[in-house]
Amino acid sequence: MPTRSLRHWPWAWTRLPADWPTGLPCAAVAWGTPDTFCFGCTDDHPAGFRLVPQIDDRQATASFAPTHLHEGPPGLTHGGLTMAAIDEVMTLLTCMALGGEWVTGTLTCRLSAPLPTGGPVHSIAARIDRVEGRKAFVTATVTSSEGITAAEADGVWIRTAD
Repeated sequence: MPTRSLRHWPWAWTRLPADWPTGLPCAAVAWGTPDTFCFGCTDDHPAGFRLVPQIDDRQATASFAPTHLHEGPPGLTHGGLTMAAIDEVMTLLTCMALGGEWVTGTLTCRLSAPLPTGGPVHSIAARIDRVEGRKAFVTATVTSSEGITAAEADGVWIRTAD
């Protein structure tokens, strides 16, 4: 697959209409890009997360079902991949809720409990706490299938273009 810059795709970083259906695999698919190979959100990547964020105003939730392809220790999700899933949900939320092109400026994650792989469905919840100019302050929590807080994150997203 040829390398492409998101900046040059005509659909990139536009705001979805208010009546757009929820439950789509990702912003790229929603914007009509069938050839996306996103690790976080499409079904096309063989080891991808297949995250389907549900966005309501400035909040999002997504189910996260890691498989053996996401393991670090046997039977447990690799911590770095948990953080990648958090980043994906936070980025999709920011881009879709606020419109425009937003990228991760800083991301701090605190991992507090392991996430089993191979069946359990965990939850990632994110929200935009505030926006100051070109900065969006976003927080997220990962809850295990047992209801335990497994990770918390906060970060700053930067709008790259006006």
